[in-house]
Amino acid sequence: MNLLHKVKWLCRILVLSSALGSHAQAALTYNAYRYLDAELQIEEALQQGQLDNLSPYLAKDFVLHSPGGKNFDKNLWVKNQTSRKQESRLIRDVSVELVDDIAIVSFERVDPKTFKTQFVVDVWRDASHKLQHRYESPIRPGPKSIRPDGKG
Repeated sequence: MNLLHKVKWLCRILVLSSALGSHAQAALTYNAYRYLDAELQIEEALQQGQLDNLSPYLAKDFVLHSPGGKNFDKNLWVKNQTSRKQESRLIRDVSVELVDDIAIVSFERVDPKTFKTQFVVDVWRDASHKLQHRYESPIRPGPKSIRPDGKG
């Protein structure tokens, strides 16, 4: 592992620990760590506009699913990424569930400038380490909590 690679990993760990805040002491499982790395690689490629770097991670039949029945195949999704400005986003609350050769990865993706949050569920082929499906939806704030005294 060369020095640049080590520095890159250290930066990722620092970003992750700052995103976790008080939960920074929590340890990731091996699979959560492995898929967090893949998700960070995808985010980094999007942020830098290096869409060719997405190829190693996306399956040929990749599909993005979003609310309202909007589905995008791989080519259309990649094309849409060029038309929108990519800002760095934080990934938090990563969870991985392995079922045979399928890894179901869920996480929240937060825009640190606007605090808009998306809930993302990715379906990966574990053996090939290719992203097959992505489901993403904005997280809308829930209703304001009501105090026990009933005054809002």
